[in-house]
Amino acid sequence: MRIVRAGMAALVAGAMVLVAAPAAAQEGPLGSAGDLRAQLTALDVQHVNLTTLAVQNAVQFGADSPQFTGATRAVDANTNALADAIGSVYGSSARQQFDDIWSEHVGFFVDYTKGAIAGDDAVKQRADAQLRGTYRDKFSALLSGATQGRLGADAVKQVLAGHIDSLEAAIDAIVAKRPDAATRIQEAAGYMTKPAAAVSAAIDDQFPDRFTGSAEGPAADLLATLTSLDQQHVAQTVAVVKSAVAFGPDSPQFRAAAQAVDANTNALADGIGSVYGSSARQQFDDIWSEHVGFFVAYTNGALGGNDEMKREADAQLRGTYRDKFSALLSGATDGRLAADAVKQVLAGHIDSLEAAIDGVAAKSGDAPAKVSEAELYMQKPASAVAGAVVAQFPARFGTAGSGVLATTASTDQVAAVAAGLLVVVGLLTVGLGRRAAAASARG
Repeated sequence: MRIVRAGMAALVAGAMVLVAAPAAAQEGPLGSAGDLRAQLTALDVQHVNLTTLAVQNAVQFGADSPQFTGATRAVDANTNALADAIGSVYGSSARQQFDDIWSEHVGFFVDYTKGAIAGDDAVKQRADAQLRGTYRDKFSALLSGATQGRLGADAVKQVLAGHIDSLEAAIDAIVAKRPDAATRIQEAAGYMTKPAAAVSAAIDDQFPDRFTGSAEGPAADLLATLTSLDQQHVAQTVAVVKSAVAFGPDSPQFRAAAQAVDANTNALADGIGSVYGSSARQQFDDIWSEHVGFFVAYTNGALGGNDEMKREADAQLRGTYRDKFSALLSGATDGRLAADAVKQVLAGHIDSLEAAIDGVAAKSGDAPAKVSEAELYMQKPASAVAGAVVAQFPARFGTAGSGVLATTASTDQVAAVAAGLLVVVGLLTVGLGRRAAAASARG
């Protein structure tokens, strides 16, 4: 089962691009270094999210369930995207070279999970020893050689240790059904931004003629941060719904999931204030609070099988909310973002997140695929909004040439920028956790 592949860490997601020796590398330009970093960040974050979703489904429904099978398929899709990244830089032989070491490593993670589920500490300890010994030794040597020493073996081992620590902690919490599982998952996913940054910088330095801009600096940092937080918004929103399904909206697990969403929200809100000031944050919050109430109503309708409640919430999201928020974004960006383009992108986000909520609430086997689609949708807006912010504040972030996707006047690209502002303002993430908790408290 391909969940075995999912265990690869953040470094795997990013480092996979470095698997082969430089001599085997493909030729030709590959685009922006900042975009490369964002892509690796997105895939790394999703790797953890889908891996832990698979563990959750194994615990809740069993390893023979369609829900678990669906989760492993979603992991496979993420795996294929990562493997494609390898070939795009180093060729097909590099993909196979990585896959051999990676498959062994993931087998160790699968063993750890099995030991946790069975309550067999000996199995867990053996798997952990293999991860920290055999796997780290092989993979650190591979990366150091592939990057011609740009990534030192000892440094790689250190990063892998952090990934092993955080993912094992998440697995343990999920299997034990502890309330802090949501926080542990959040920490494991958040850890992935570090290796993605290191790997993309090494690749950029190794192949300077194949990438424009830089994988480092304020603009690239902004893009990577928005990418991670945006995807975590979707993942943690889904975690709230999943906790409600598995444990109930009055459970400590549900409350903890909502708190984890709030932690992500705080990071996003801090981003608002850092760029636009406290008044902008408050202005957003007023519209946002109303909007999040609509999403909470949709979730309640899905959980209660109340189609009328869902229809009403959906109508409010697509009407009241989109009207107000598109006007806000158009004004905030001095017309850089057209209101109609914002509405278009908001529709896509609403579509994908509602589909994920419906799947999770119905305990559907295709729910993981819907979650994956909702996460992947957020890559475009994050990239575009970073470009918009950089263009609006060039003295602070540099220029689009720094590696961030440049925005243009086309409707599609402007729409993508509009969607990205969801991240800057922390849109849905902030609200769902806070409003979901409030709705639960009201009973």
